[in-house]
Amino acid sequence: MTMKVRSFKAEDQQAVKKLITSILDQEFQLERKAYSDTDLNMISETYSGSRNTFLVGEVNQKIIGTVAIKEDDRETALLRRLFIDPAHRGKQYGSQLVDEALTFCRKQGYKKVVFRGSASMSAALALGRKKGFAEVERLPFGPVEMIHLVLQL
Repeated sequence: MTMKVRSFKAEDQQAVKKLITSILDQEFQLERKAYSDTDLNMISETYSGSRNTFLVGEVNQKIIGTVAIKEDDRETALLRRLFIDPAHRGKQYGSQLVDEALTFCRKQGYKKVVFRGSASMSAALALGRKKGFAEVERLPFGPVEMIHLVLQL
């Protein structure tokens, strides 16, 4: 099965929020408590503007993955909300979403991309490292350890 990557549409709001929150609830309970998910209530507004994007991956017209880019400053983008439905993992869909996000970053002229994840988000962190992100620090954040990765473009 191939995955189609496209920009988020307002009508995706409920499906995207359900996908992400169900993964957080099932796999990352501590992280769910540690940081805000208010962006999931206002995806269109949070990721609006020419230097931000929220992408979804679809298989058979069903959203099975997400990734977002948020401007941190003129030269730095934040890679956020990288999630793949558990039933669709191991098929390179995460890799495809990250590639699309990084292509967007290059087109926008970003010089670096920052990705933060908790130590328990091992698959996402491993994917980041595979894509060339380097670990720059580890920080305690409430009950979780956050790992800060950076990719120079």
